[in-house]
Amino acid sequence: MMALKVISIYLKGGAEIFEKNVDLLYDKARKFARIIQAHPNIELLIQPESNILCYRFYSSKLSEHEINECNRYIRHRILTENQFYIVQTIIDGKQFLRSSIMNPFSTSKHFENLMITVDKIGNE
Repeated sequence: MMALKVISIYLKGGAEIFEKNVDLLYDKARKFARIIQAHPNIELLIQPESNILCYRFYSSKLSEHEINECNRYIRHRILTENQFYIVQTIIDGKQFLRSSIMNPFSTSKHFENLMITVDKIGNE
């Protein structure tokens, strides 16, 4: 069934429609990175090279272990409250939250609301 949808999209828009979607999602990821960087308690791991971003709540008042636990808790709360869907990853022993921008209709407001939520839970 999915193959039929992909073929239909290809026949309607050609290969360019897929290229435009990739470019659009990458642009959204770069905007999301700027939003992350505007929040002093949220650390962006690296500038995105695709539609995936890794970030974490950070506080100089917390040990690395406490920061890791805090980010696990933030993810748990976000998933429990069904506000957003984020995953997690560990890089060099540090717990990061991870978002993949997949929806072309996601807006900067969605990204800002996610960062407000991360910051709010992290500061509780």
